[in-house]
Amino acid sequence: MLTVRTGYEIITLQTAQLESLPEEIENLESIISTLRAQQADTASANKNPSLNLPLKPTMDLLAAREQDLSDLDQHIAVLEASLPAKRQRVERLQNELAPLQAKKIRAVQDAQDARRRREGGGISGDELEEKGRWLRGVESGMRSMLQV
Repeated sequence: MLTVRTGYEIITLQTAQLESLPEEIENLESIISTLRAQQADTASANKNPSLNLPLKPTMDLLAAREQDLSDLDQHIAVLEASLPAKRQRVERLQNELAPLQAKKIRAVQDAQDARRRREGGGISGDELEEKGRWLRGVESGMRSMLQV
C-alpha cells in the first residue's frame, strides 16, 4: 500500500504541476493565437479560396479534378489513336494537291506570257491575228509558186 510519505510526495508533486498549469495554459493560448493570426494572414494573402477549404471539400475537389484529368487522358488517347489515319489522309491530299499546284503555276505563267505578248510591241491581239493570217497566206502563195 501507499505510505503516508509516498502519498504526501505525490500530492506535493501534483500541486507543483497544478501551480505551473496556468503558465502553460497561457503559453499555449498565446501560441494558438499566434498560429491563428498566421493562418489568417496566409488566407488573406492567398487569392485562391479553394486552398482554404476544410478536408472533406478538399477531398471532393481533388476527386473531381482527378476525374477531369482521367477524362482528358481518355480524350487524348482517342485522338492519338486517330492520328495515323489523319496523317495518311493529309499525305494523300498533299499528293493530290501537288499536280494541281503545278498546273496553277503553269496557268499563271501562261497568262503572264499572254499579257506580255498583248501589251508588248504595240501590236494588239487583233493585229497579231491579222498578221498571222497574212503570213500564212504569203507562205502558201510562195509554196505554190515555187512548187515546194
